[in-house]
Amino acid sequence: MSNRFLVSIAALTVLIAQSAQAATAFITFDDLATGPDNFPAAVPSPQTIIYPQATFTGGVVLGNATNFPAQSFATSPNIYGTAWFGTGLSATLTIAINPSFPTNEVSFPLFNGLTISQSYTVSAFDAFNNLLASQHLTNVPSTTISGFAIVDLVALGIVSVTISPDSIPDGSWDFAIDSIALNRSLQPVPLPAALPMFASGVGALAFLSWRKKKKATASDALQQRP
Repeated sequence: MSNRFLVSIAALTVLIAQSAQAATAFITFDDLATGPDNFPAAVPSPQTIIYPQATFTGGVVLGNATNFPAQSFATSPNIYGTAWFGTGLSATLTIAINPSFPTNEVSFPLFNGLTISQSYTVSAFDAFNNLLASQHLTNVPSTTISGFAIVDLVALGIVSVTISPDSIPDGSWDFAIDSIALNRSLQPVPLPAALPMFASGVGALAFLSWRKKKKATASDALQQRP
């Protein structure tokens, strides 16, 4: 087991611990007035939604959206989404984290409103717009058949997140987010597979160090015999 691997796992362990200790937030948009139930009624004006922890841009608030089967991760009535209907809406949704709310993890469900599957890329950036983490969601099923995907980005110092489709078939896009969790995963995350390996590696190193020390002590004792 290389020292580089052990350092990487140790850094991941520290990052997970920091995320667990940081203040958390859970944003559902349900404290806002119930939005219209379809995009044509909501456009052409995109809505900037500001919370103390984060600001959302590029889309509009929909309430009880049409063609949107109830999901365990979508709270009623509101979601925040975008589509090609009308003018003014963006093909990219952006979450800007308030700098006064240190964030190391962003997690939320992404709902594909198209009638066909679509792939998306979700990226996290730092204050200097450097890419910190990225998640590629391949062929997310349509919400018309209860399709969605869970995003979970973990990185130190996240200040913005962008969500975009990988392609725009026929010039159309349609997707939404809800239940945004900051500094925690949206659903229980199993123990990373690497952590048991890390523990085993640390134990092995400790054992080797002990054995080496024991051999050195025995060697010194032999040398000191008359």
